[in-house]
Amino acid sequence: QGDGSRRHRYSITTQLLILYYILSFEENLLASTKQLALMQRKPKSYSAALMDQIPIKYLVTQAQGLQQELGGLHSALLRLLATNYPHLCLVEDWVCEEEVTGTLPLLRRMMLPSNTCRYTQSQLHQAFQKLPSSSPRLNRILEHLTLLSPGDLIPYAEALTASMALLLEPGVPRRLLQTLNKLWMGLNTVMPRRLWVMTVNALQPSGKLLRQQRYTQNDLMVDPLIVLRCDLRVYRCPPLMDIVLHMLNGYLLASKAYLQCHLKETADFDRQNQIVSNVAVPGQPDTPEVTREELKNALLAAQDSAAVQILLEICLPTSEEQLLGATTESLLRNNRGPVPGKSKQGSLLPTTRGSVEDTEPEGGLLSDLREVQCLICCLLHQMFIADPNIAKLVHFQALLPLTVAGIPSIHICLDFIPELLAQPQLEKQIFAIQLLSYLCTHYALPKSLSVAREKPLEAAAPCGGSSKLTLPQKTAEKLGGADPDVQLCYCIEATFMDIISSTLHGL
Repeated sequence: QGDGSRRHRYSITTQLLILYYILSFEENLLASTKQLALMQRKPKSYSAALMDQIPIKYLVTQAQGLQQELGGLHSALLRLLATNYPHLCLVEDWVCEEEVTGTLPLLRRMMLPSNTCRYTQSQLHQAFQKLPSSSPRLNRILEHLTLLSPGDLIPYAEALTASMALLLEPGVPRRLLQTLNKLWMGLNTVMPRRLWVMTVNALQPSGKLLRQQRYTQNDLMVDPLIVLRCDLRVYRCPPLMDIVLHMLNGYLLASKAYLQCHLKETADFDRQNQIVSNVAVPGQPDTPEVTREELKNALLAAQDSAAVQILLEICLPTSEEQLLGATTESLLRNNRGPVPGKSKQGSLLPTTRGSVEDTEPEGGLLSDLREVQCLICCLLHQMFIADPNIAKLVHFQALLPLTVAGIPSIHICLDFIPELLAQPQLEKQIFAIQLLSYLCTHYALPKSLSVAREKPLEAAAPCGGSSKLTLPQKTAEKLGGADPDVQLCYCIEATFMDIISSTLHGL
């Protein structure tokens, strides 16, 4: 049979072929639903419990290093993954994997002595339980684990995730959280689905009167928002919030694939059964397929909308943070330039309660709130690029300074401004003007300024008449040398007058 390495290679090849067969069977089963429905046959697909036991990402990672021996099997597996498991094909995961499987991590592992101290899962668990007094020992264990390959980390996955909530206690060093985040991202390259379920269950709110529920993979694909029902302290812990956002993005994609697969799997069979039943009961209308598709799209849109709204609410400072000086204006202010009267040295000092006057206040440049806001804006940026319609869901007036400054793709909202201004609700029109004012300030481009100058047809007086409420016209010479903020004020004032005028004529 050859040496041990060859036997291991044959074992991996066998597992990869079985995985390819299972995924191909599921794909062909979905592609043949119409023919199977006509034949009144519905073969059983592989259960979710079985699929959860297969380390799909780990096997595909192994296949990546054996492409010459496997021929086109690796590319075929990637195609099947992209179709059926899009949450395992996140672009940021492929990019970040170089930090785990690249040359530098390999050299670090080669420098690890063979007789180095090996820590057990039990030792890791005990170090977590004795926090914060055991912080130095836990730090040594976690730093040692960073030298291991992702595959060698798998035995420690349960001990790492089960005690994650203990890192939320006061007095835990930030370095421990950052190291845990690094280890989690390494495990994410080989066992993402199982890791996500364990992490979601570990970060549930803890309370004496709250009975913790153990969620399954299927629960999280049906309702991705479960990920955000975590311990509220996670919302102000950037290293753990980064993990939560990663899982949320993955489960939103998994839910789309799950619902699409479920719709495809049941639609043809239900339609065929309904046709048969309608033969016995003539005159009963048939449910069109478009109704199912519309319901699915409405559900997915509701999920995205709820996720965006919850994430934006997390960005709002709490009452305690507001007392400490946190505002949603800080990101826009820091992005546009230093605050007048504040020295550069003061703006770079870390945030501490009871600090001197020239340090950045809570919610400023170096606070947990600010870091969480940046992480959320990064995810929303990706969501807006994937589906520009999601940008229409940003209806938090108090967060406009944050979203405009922190989400680069929010400039696509310029295309929605005329639609919002045409809405009959005054609050939507006001929001459109506020959004446009921030966009024009942040993106001083011809497109944004032309949208600001645009006058809706509905605002014009009927029959060529003129409104009694008129704004004194400013000459080009007067506005040409004015400050941009002054010009923006005139544009906003003129727009408000147009709205009032159109409202009066409507009456």
